Amino acid sequence: MGDKIDKAFDKDTSYRTLELVNSWITAADSKSSILLAFIALLVGLTSNSYSKIVDVILNGNNVSITFCIVIAVLYLIVLVLVIYHLILVFTARLKTGLSIDRTNLVSFISVSNMTDQEYLELTKKTTDADICEMILKQVNVNSKIAYQKMKQFNKALMYSFILIPLTIIMVTFLG
Repeated sequence: MGDKIDKAFDKDTSYRTLELVNSWITAADSKSSILLAFIALLVGLTSNSYSKIVDVILNGNNVSITFCIVIAVLYLIVLVLVIYHLILVFTARLKTGLSIDRTNLVSFISVSNMTDQEYLELTKKTTDADICEMILKQVNVNSKIAYQKMKQFNKALMYSFILIPLTIIMVTFLG
């Protein structure tokens, strides 16, 4: 059984697997960029409501003041949560909880920690089997990064679904 795995994951197959995992990272970043643009649109829609909130607080009755404050505070809390989770999507993951392989030619962290001479020497003595192993280690690291990005995107998306009705309420009643 071990022979089948070694033959199935040659250097090219390992590299294609790494490309697939990297596409998951790109997908998380792309989805988050679209969500960020949508959130900016929602914030823009509510921009006329801000002066009306102050007007209601200064001139409204107790019920309208309370309603206005509750909606505005909820809106701000949810907006901050969306932005927080989107920031976590775009934050570079340099520590994945795994020990750093200092001799991995596929890892930008490992390569950046080498001198020019160390890098050149390592590339000369590295076999195809070593490269395959390095690529598969990087697949593991990048999969963890992709998982964290998607998890943060999903949280931001969930809070965005809460933000939509709050935006509608603000625009309808305060806009």
